[in-house]
Amino acid sequence: MRDCDGQICRDGGHLRRVAAGIVAAAWVTSIFGCGVGEYRQRIEKQVQELGTTSDAVGLYSAQPLGNKPIAVRVPQSFKRQPLVAGVQVAGEEAPPSDARVQTGLIDIPGLTYTYEEFVADAEGGQIPYYLYLGAADKTQPNFRDPASRWINQLKERFPGQEVAWEDVRCDTSDGQSVAWRRIRVEGDQDFHYVGKDGQGRAVKMPGVFEVYYRVDGNWAVVLAWRVPTSIAQHVDLHKWAPIVAGTVDFKG
Repeated sequence: MRDCDGQICRDGGHLRRVAAGIVAAAWVTSIFGCGVGEYRQRIEKQVQELGTTSDAVGLYSAQPLGNKPIAVRVPQSFKRQPLVAGVQVAGEEAPPSDARVQTGLIDIPGLTYTYEEFVADAEGGQIPYYLYLGAADKTQPNFRDPASRWINQLKERFPGQEVAWEDVRCDTSDGQSVAWRRIRVEGDQDFHYVGKDGQGRAVKMPGVFEVYYRVDGNWAVVLAWRVPTSIAQHVDLHKWAPIVAGTVDFKG
């Protein structure tokens, strides 16, 4: 089983400053005679707490998924209101198209919000990336667990590519970790590119599609990221995907 914690990028400069503080504090301790073992335990705990806190910097406070008993923290890089099918976005003349709201790769039961943000390119256009949040009540008669169906959909969409779930654990804010299932594929996808003229159009680009899926109690929750390969490093997908999964709070 792979551990998401090994993938999370840490602030190297921040931790070096913490380490320097530990060295100085240890020197003071040697003078005043505090027990080394006890002191080291306290310092290690403080470093762990600081590391966890630093991961949470850059996230909004927890937001509920509509009227569902699920809350999640989303990166502050998403400045725009989330997209909802049939609901007009402020500043736009019409509700968002299905191509912007849906992944175009898998169906997400209980899709609640689609976060859309853009990164400027050298031509003055805007390259989009997405975070899809969904939660479905598995006690409903029409609920069917989508895990196997998604595998088939992605195999059909990306032929020849190995498509399989893997079990991962993602850190929570209280120092624990939670189990998720994750699937990741890469390949050409249609993205809603906005040109420098302000007009949007579908453009096929190499992209990453990464899905986190978890069932807890009566709820099945999915977090799906869709990011063009050209901006994946800028978006820091490798870091934020497991951090966001670790913030999901099942309240019922």
